[in-house]
Amino acid sequence: MRVDYDLTRLGTREFEHLTQALAIKILGAGVSVFGDGRDGGREASFTGSMSYPHPDPGEPWDGYGVLQAKFHQRPRDPASNAAWLSEQINGEGRRWRQIKLSLPRAARFPRYMVFATNVVLSAVPGSGGIDKVGSTLDTLAGELGLAGWALWHYDQICRFLDDSPEIRRTYAALTTPGDVLSKLADVLDESHRSIGSPIARHATKALIARQYVRLDQAGDDTNSRLPLSLVGIDLPATSRKSDVATVAEYVISRGNQVLRPSRGGPSPHIVLIGGPGQGKTTIGQLLCQVFRVALLESRPTSVLGPQAAEIYEGLRAAMSRLELPDVTARRWPIEINLSAYGDAVAVDEHLSLLAYIAAEVTKRGEVVTVEGMRAWLRDWSWLVLLDGLDEVAAASTRLLVTERIDEFLVDIGDLDADVLIVATTRPQGYSDQFSPRAYEHLQLRPLNTNEAIAYAQRLAEVRHGDDADTVNEIVQRLRTAAREPATARLMQSPLQVTIMSLLLERRSRAPRDRYALFAAYYDTIYAREVAKPGETAELLDEQRTHVNALHEAVALRLHVQAEHAAEAESVLLVHDLLGMARQRLQDEGHPPSMAIDLAQRLVDASTTRLVLLVPLRQGSVGFEVRSLQEFMAACSVTNGESPEILARLAPLIISPHWRNTWLLAAGRLFSEREHMRSDLMTLIERYDQEGVTSPVTMPGAGLAVDLLGDDVAIRTPHFQTMLTDRALRLLRLGPGLHVQRLAQELLAVAQANPTARALIDRALDASGENTGREAVAAVQLLAEWADSANPPSEQARTRLETAVARLTTEQQIAAAVLVDRYAYRSLLSLRARIGTADTGMDEMIPVLQIALNTADVAGDPRRLRSKTIIADVLRNSSSFPAFDDGITAFVTPALASDGAQRDVAWAVVEELAQLSLACAPRDWTLAAYLRSAVQEITQRMPVGQFLVRS
Repeated sequence: MRVDYDLTRLGTREFEHLTQALAIKILGAGVSVFGDGRDGGREASFTGSMSYPHPDPGEPWDGYGVLQAKFHQRPRDPASNAAWLSEQINGEGRRWRQIKLSLPRAARFPRYMVFATNVVLSAVPGSGGIDKVGSTLDTLAGELGLAGWALWHYDQICRFLDDSPEIRRTYAALTTPGDVLSKLADVLDESHRSIGSPIARHATKALIARQYVRLDQAGDDTNSRLPLSLVGIDLPATSRKSDVATVAEYVISRGNQVLRPSRGGPSPHIVLIGGPGQGKTTIGQLLCQVFRVALLESRPTSVLGPQAAEIYEGLRAAMSRLELPDVTARRWPIEINLSAYGDAVAVDEHLSLLAYIAAEVTKRGEVVTVEGMRAWLRDWSWLVLLDGLDEVAAASTRLLVTERIDEFLVDIGDLDADVLIVATTRPQGYSDQFSPRAYEHLQLRPLNTNEAIAYAQRLAEVRHGDDADTVNEIVQRLRTAAREPATARLMQSPLQVTIMSLLLERRSRAPRDRYALFAAYYDTIYAREVAKPGETAELLDEQRTHVNALHEAVALRLHVQAEHAAEAESVLLVHDLLGMARQRLQDEGHPPSMAIDLAQRLVDASTTRLVLLVPLRQGSVGFEVRSLQEFMAACSVTNGESPEILARLAPLIISPHWRNTWLLAAGRLFSEREHMRSDLMTLIERYDQEGVTSPVTMPGAGLAVDLLGDDVAIRTPHFQTMLTDRALRLLRLGPGLHVQRLAQELLAVAQANPTARALIDRALDASGENTGREAVAAVQLLAEWADSANPPSEQARTRLETAVARLTTEQQIAAAVLVDRYAYRSLLSLRARIGTADTGMDEMIPVLQIALNTADVAGDPRRLRSKTIIADVLRNSSSFPAFDDGITAFVTPALASDGAQRDVAWAVVEELAQLSLACAPRDWTLAAYLRSAVQEITQRMPVGQFLVRS
């Protein structure tokens, strides 16, 4: 086999790694490779006797030598390549001469040098590039006293790869030339000839199927779909561990590396965390499309087909517009909707992720076996998008899904597979199901004003490109809205900007809260359809009460349904939708025969004209955009009298699945039911005072933080201050991720509300008098402010110094851990002075064992039983994650049962809560993990059944 590999796609870093791998194979076990960073002019060194050069032109090398890689990003003609390489070698020669002069006489200096390069050199005897560079190397050898040298140029490296199948496989996604999928048998082996075509066809079909953004109903007056290539954007994000500007740029750069576990280094996988409408699914869709474009590069248009070729070119233009980096590693992308996978796992709990992927590929007409997918996983590079963990609400199903994902990681390790996983989730209810040991966590950042306006301008140009006056008018209205604090907060996500853009096409002023934004959007869509001529418009106008009620009832039913196993992908059969409409009309007094006909007309109008309810599967409908389902569910929950509304809202407080619905419901009550504002405040406060687990989870205080972030009380400073008071109680839980969120929202409130600012100051001062974890939590909050770029940061740094000085020694040790956990620059001096005594993962088991042994359960049979169960799980756990999994595996099914078993499970949860509260300040990380375990269990209990009406 003889192949001309595409070495230019490797980049400097991967070319160095490739040459290191070749050096180990060719020169032998005496090779030592160097990692990224300053290497003293060496990618690898070797020493001892070796069978090189071979065949032997003289004597085999014996001694110390070095390998240096010279990568040219854009090689030119052979003559220019030779001149460039000679210049590089001469530069290295000057540096090595200085090194030799500075070394002690007895110091070791290389006897041999190998220069590896990706450039093509001419082989013409005497005048070709190989001989010219060889002459340069002869001169260098004479000056440095080398015993030998070698030049590994492009053609030589290609021949090395021909003879090195394992290395060839490792770098296949980066080095396969031309139409990659048609050349698999050349670069890998004949067994891949049969799988290359199905994967290529799957990628092409997926390219077509995933060409549009999901919010189709925000299109123009004809409901035309918006191509992702025209309106897709990269999203800003932050990470405590890395410098991240935008998600797609970061993921592509990560994906351009070889990520096989055998290469070592930190785990490559990524979790993308973002709130409702922030664009998690769309950025994942964009990433998969970008990698499909790279995979299908150089395929003839005749093979792609005209539609795919057009989409391909549009995406290429989008990549240029977004200034995305080149995709050099041709990864095969696969999108997994975790709610759909969760439904499948709920039916067959042993369904592996790999088997599910094979089934999904087969659905597009490509019959691929699990073993075939394993071979592909072993030999080719993948990008796996795991979208929407938050949509898997049922606790038992979520546990199964995360177990299957963990098993997929085992498959990756076993096959030494080159896989990049990108998972997405909302922050509500997320408790590191994707372990920080295996995944880097990126937090989506809200769009700033310039980013929001730029996106809005793009949308307006796509929708009204031939009408410059309309585009300018829309953008000007958006600029006006962005200058007002209340409306600017409604332009921080792509979904919000999309809806706002649509609204400001028809109105001069923007809504001022999130509920009003969605309500205005629905009203605008409805008014647009009513204004059209025809019978359907007349029907919608006359029957709006029924249409509204139908949307609300469907949304509530689907959201309740999604809490249960095998129902996460919320859809409703059209037959059932007709039944709901018919029942509604009959309840309102329509005769059965008339109700049947009118129900059919209402369903047709709702699904073909309003298009909030859209076909999702054959014979079924649902809300394509989850936030719209949650908005309609919020309307349903807040219909009726005050006591009834409060009774519905109370059990939903604890549930992350219902959090966005709760916030939208609160927005409606604050804007339309002013008399219920105080009742809401009382409900939140009372919830944290009830139940054994509430003091360790404080769901009401957490909800208060989200309500502040949602600005439901922005126009009522009194209630904003009350929410601030409720939210500050989170400090009692000690340090943790909840304090980061608290600090973010309190900072915005403190700058806008002087009364709330005074309340915050008093709470922080009072926390310093506390001898427990609350004082450390206050230090964390001040560290968040001190490290921020906001105006209060200087004052926060001064207050932080005072707060740290008040800490006891044990509290200072606990606070020092914050530096390692959250990278606070402002606490580095404390970390340097105190050191660290973090309760790390490996230490949590013995610390928890001590806490369990000292727990006083005398005279309480229920607690004694729970303590015994926890002790049994502890004995069988080698790490805290294993303990967490063991507890969850016991408790989750037991809570779903009835009688004594359920009571025992609750006793275990309550005991974990007690253990968390009993932890010393320096063991706050253990307390945080125990709190997380309690939250994960309690938050995943279905609560929607309380909303089901007879």
